[in-house]
Amino acid sequence: MYAPRHRSDPNSFTSLPLATEATSQPVSDVSSNTVFEVKLQANVGSSNIQSAISFVRTAPAGVTIGYILPRPTFAVVMFGKTPGATAWDVKHTNMETGVVENCTCANGSYAYVAVITSLDANTVYQVEARVSQVYNSVNFTEEQSPYGRSFNFTTARLSAFGRVTFVNTATTTQIQDSINDAYANNSNVHSANLITFDNMTDSIYRHYEILVNEPTAPNAATLMIPDTAFYTNNQVRYEVTSTRYDFNSIMEYFYFLDDDVCDAVPDSRKWFLFTDEGSRENFTFPTGNDGLSGQIFTIQSEPSRIGVSSGNTNVFNFTLEPNSLYGIGQNNLVRDCDVSEPFYRRIYELTDDNHPGNFYAIFDTTDDAPLPNLNFASVPESNGESVRVSFPSATPERVTQYTFTYVGSNGSTLSTTLEEWEIDGGSDLTMRLVGLNVDGTTSVNVSARFRSFDGSISASRSLNDFSVTTGM
Repeated sequence: MYAPRHRSDPNSFTSLPLATEATSQPVSDVSSNTVFEVKLQANVGSSNIQSAISFVRTAPAGVTIGYILPRPTFAVVMFGKTPGATAWDVKHTNMETGVVENCTCANGSYAYVAVITSLDANTVYQVEARVSQVYNSVNFTEEQSPYGRSFNFTTARLSAFGRVTFVNTATTTQIQDSINDAYANNSNVHSANLITFDNMTDSIYRHYEILVNEPTAPNAATLMIPDTAFYTNNQVRYEVTSTRYDFNSIMEYFYFLDDDVCDAVPDSRKWFLFTDEGSRENFTFPTGNDGLSGQIFTIQSEPSRIGVSSGNTNVFNFTLEPNSLYGIGQNNLVRDCDVSEPFYRRIYELTDDNHPGNFYAIFDTTDDAPLPNLNFASVPESNGESVRVSFPSATPERVTQYTFTYVGSNGSTLSTTLEEWEIDGGSDLTMRLVGLNVDGTTSVNVSARFRSFDGSISASRSLNDFSVTTGM
């Protein structure tokens, strides 16, 4: 006989006939990621002998994917929430070549996010994910916990950057037309777009960005403008060697340096905020020049918001849902200096001259905001001194323990816990409270502990109180 652990009717079990010689019995058509109570009943003569109740939890059935942030050579994948999940497997298929790769691609120790690296640019990929472990202790094979629905995404095109001096001054439209004409017959180039003019040491540079067709970076020499009749000093690079922009590994802060050589043209530092529900906000940092001391911007996390500050001035403020995972995506066209030569690049292409690379950042809120008030319903049991409590499973994917504390009939403080292995994927949870005053009302305090996105478990935090009433 078996029944869901959090069933509404405590006496409702499904019976399954077991042959006399059988030692096992498969059970089908049960819900995934659910705790079941199981017990055996043996008929011996006219007597029925029942075993003690055992508990078993079914495996999760696939993982939904909430949001994919593709870049030329990597992709950030944010999973949907699965109660109890603590480890995932991800596989991706190159739809051009059919090559399938598995990745252990968690971003550090953050849960619910993976970063798939070493991808080809401008290429369609299919990605799938599954839960391979729950509550840090129970592991599932692929057969037990299969992959969920697949999702397709296309990686962005690689960017190379050019700088050229025109022999004759021309209008912006004429220059863009000339750049288009210069690359019209280059099969490696999808498009080339003018960025800006730059007058350095009396030479007028035109900066432009080249979007590459190929999945891997062609040699920069193949992206040079071939006709030298109208152009001089043409250079093409994938990357600029510079220390003028610096980022720490998890992007708690970043800064850039500036000086008299590089301050003629302002930078455009463009970023966006994203969660598992997609891109949320776009923002650009203000420009300015602090000399060699640089500018420092700090990204500050609080329970339900993040802010971006410059010095002591709060520049940006974004409201987030509590207990949420979010990231900062970069699409930054910035101006760098290599000695005295200005050049442009995109921040997410941190690499050497010929090999575009990866750059990304993932954040989580620094603290868990408390759960909203939960609605508890209780039903008295026939013995008069216990009740069965039910309540909705709010954000169960990160709650590791509920504790119910109350004063019992003998005047002592009692507590009952609902552990992480019991907090499953059902819509409601149940708990039995015993030792209560007969035909009386008792106040109950509920507290909870949470698993943070880095895997650590928080200290117990009080939720709302409620009352239960027993019957005779």
